[in-house]
Amino acid sequence: MPSSAKGRRGGRKAAKKSSKENSSASRAPAEAQQNDASVSQTSAIAVKKEPAMKAKRSRKTRVKHAPRPDNIFPVEVWSMILKYLLGIGGEREIARMAYLSSGIRYEAESILYHSPKLIQEHQMTQFSETVISCSRRALSVRTLMFKPLYDSDSAEISEALMSALPTMQKLTRLQLLCRAPTPYYGNQVIGALHGSRPPLKYMRGLLVQLNELNIEILRGLSDLEEARFVSSEEQGDLQKISQLHFPKLRTLESDIMSFGGLRASLGSVTHLSITSPLDHATLDDVLQLLGKQLISLYVRRELGDYDGRMYPKLPWAKLKKLKYLRIDDRGRQVRCIPGEHEGLHTRQIPPALHTLVWLPTWTHGSMRAASTFAPGDTTENREEDIYDFAWHCLTDWPTLWRVLYGYGRRIDNLIQCTMDSHGVLHEKQASMRQRGHNGWLDVV
Repeated sequence: MPSSAKGRRGGRKAAKKSSKENSSASRAPAEAQQNDASVSQTSAIAVKKEPAMKAKRSRKTRVKHAPRPDNIFPVEVWSMILKYLLGIGGEREIARMAYLSSGIRYEAESILYHSPKLIQEHQMTQFSETVISCSRRALSVRTLMFKPLYDSDSAEISEALMSALPTMQKLTRLQLLCRAPTPYYGNQVIGALHGSRPPLKYMRGLLVQLNELNIEILRGLSDLEEARFVSSEEQGDLQKISQLHFPKLRTLESDIMSFGGLRASLGSVTHLSITSPLDHATLDDVLQLLGKQLISLYVRRELGDYDGRMYPKLPWAKLKKLKYLRIDDRGRQVRCIPGEHEGLHTRQIPPALHTLVWLPTWTHGSMRAASTFAPGDTTENREEDIYDFAWHCLTDWPTLWRVLYGYGRRIDNLIQCTMDSHGVLHEKQASMRQRGHNGWLDVV
């Protein structure tokens, strides 16, 4: 091959090689610029995104690590808040608060289930199912108020409620919302407590019959401070009653047979009601035993055939702490008109008495049965006599606030007498609460 051709071919190869090198060299700065641009663009995007990401992360952090409601305030403060809400908004407001946190929920439930008042059957059923399925809520119950179920045939206590009663191991107060308690209700409730020993202190409205089975259950309720008992028809149960011991008993309502059996438990009794009509000798024996410590007393006097008005005669000097006294007379109508305030010794008074309630037999009944009264004994005479009795009591007893006396055929028809600072006597119809049989309970 001619040397000239080789020279041209070699020149073209060299030119081609140099052009490739030049193009590579020229592309390198461009690519570097592009890379620098992309890096800067990425950095700019990252810089733009960084505050948003930080904000997003901070929002997540705030939500995730927000302080729990029960950490904002102590439990004692939340308890005050919840009790306030219960007062103004009812149980629904407390139920809503229970969803805020576990700490609030426990405190809300302890308030919500502390003192349930069950009136309707569906309330009793729902409540019973709840406490049976949740022991924590059952242990929150301290006071339980409920009514018996009434239908056309009989009055029963909710079976569901009775099945739930043993789960309430911290129950301290039971109250039956019933006007006329009978042993039938009391036996049902005490029977439901068989096998459990709650620290029960008060049984209000529940009249418990002291039969063999109930006596055995009551042995496990030594914390009782208030109770109502009636003896059974079995005479042999009196010995078993004497085996009961209630060292904390302060309020007692019972018949005289149960009272005699419980003598060993009466050392702390300050409020007493004896449902059996008592003759004067038996009443005097009761006051000899407890007169110095009684604050409230409700007794029924058995008078039988008698003459005169029979004003209350009691060993007043022994009743040093007595503040409330109610006497219901049980007996036949008087057969003669007494002398003025015969038998009334108002100057021998209990030094602390502020309320006297008296339902005298001679103001009961109808004047149409005139043959049972002495000539001249009229309704006007009776009204005047009992008015004078109230006036003398309020005048001679400086601690006395009121005298309530019964008048008319209805035994719960009470008239309240008070005296103003000028010595003027004022009469009015007694309130529903004063006419009830439980006025002796709330005296302090």
